[in-house]
Amino acid sequence: MRETVSAGEDGERLCGSKGLLESTSQQSAFNAATIGNTVDVLFERAARNPGQNRRRTAYLQPAHVMASVDIIGQVLPVDHRREPER
Repeated sequence: MRETVSAGEDGERLCGSKGLLESTSQQSAFNAATIGNTVDVLFERAARNPGQNRRRTAYLQPAHVMASVDIIGQVLPVDHRREPER
């Protein structure tokens, strides 16, 4: 496989990207912009509580979904809704 960027450059890009994502205001704005959309979510493995699974979006953000363990290993579309007020 041919590299498209040098090892040094990819590290610089990664640090720059992480810096932007760690900015609370940018991350919050990104999260808010996805509400109401359908996002693909990878269901990784069972979580601590029954009915919960570890899952990540394509942007490596955690997703909170109650689902059966039967879907572990699958990428499924999930409607992104605002979390209910407690």
